[in-house]
Amino acid sequence: METINYLIVQYQAIKLNKWLVQHKNKIEFQEYLKELRNIFNFIEPQNYKGIDRSALSGETEKELFKYSPEEDIYTKNARVKMYEILKQKQDAFLNYADFVDDENGFINIEDAKYIYNLIENKNEYEIIEVMRNNYTVTDKLLGFDIGYWGGDHFSIISDIIITPQWHPADPEDFKEIIYYANKLNQNILFKNENDALEYLKYYRTKKWAETDAPNENEESEFYIIQINKTN
Repeated sequence: METINYLIVQYQAIKLNKWLVQHKNKIEFQEYLKELRNIFNFIEPQNYKGIDRSALSGETEKELFKYSPEEDIYTKNARVKMYEILKQKQDAFLNYADFVDDENGFINIEDAKYIYNLIENKNEYEIIEVMRNNYTVTDKLLGFDIGYWGGDHFSIISDIIITPQWHPADPEDFKEIIYYANKLNQNILFKNENDALEYLKYYRTKKWAETDAPNENEESEFYIIQINKTN
């Protein structure tokens, strides 16, 4: 099981704008969002630098042609080549699922940079380093997020405070969540592992929260994830 990966993610301003457009005609949701922004008025959503920023994924050319929106034309070559690179590494390991369980993550930064340079609108993307289980804090640290290591990189910071979509908090709990939000840094991430763990423990007590393990005997799908800049 790997503990370090490199992701190619959208800048938050790009992702946030797409999310706002997606929800602009949902009147009930707009009322919810207004209350959320009012309570957390000390949070700048565009400053979030965590995992939930539409990480680039590898796809076959056939799949891209079938399902991808027109905007993906700028990343088409990068995504096809990304699929080829990750598939080659998959074939090199008998039990690749145990070696790399994030289908969007590179295990070395050289591959991430190579794919990044194939993106035509690369000014909308950046490469971040993500770490789990073993943390090394340096001057590259952006902060600590909590969420899925792979898949859609769901974040319980983003989904509650920044861009609620899957499991939004009950407004009655907003004032409780302020306690944890006040521990976030300028990147809307926790400053240390302990603060992130404290928030995760609180989150798990809520009925509206995403259930990160089907039952108590299964391993949690949530990880505390360290985010580092790479430039």
